[in-house]
Amino acid sequence: MLLGGSSNNSNVFDCPRCFEKTRHIKISYQEAFSEMGNAARVIGGINDITGMGKISSLILNCHYWKCTKCATINKKKSDGTIRRILDEFE
Repeated sequence: MLLGGSSNNSNVFDCPRCFEKTRHIKISYQEAFSEMGNAARVIGGINDITGMGKISSLILNCHYWKCTKCATINKKKSDGTIRRILDEFE
């Protein structure tokens, strides 16, 4: 893959909501932004289609992950450090 990126779309992390070490899957910007409403989902879809999402993920070293147990969406750095929990204001 270009620039040493990883093609692995699943990983195991500590989940901040269910407090267990669970499998997480990497998700698209459209899916991550869908929690924020329709306009954000459209912007996320544009990022996915144009490739701007991949470019920003490479620059910021962050990706969106979803816990397979509780469906919590997190923005994490490549080392697993949580940058943001998207559903923290429910």
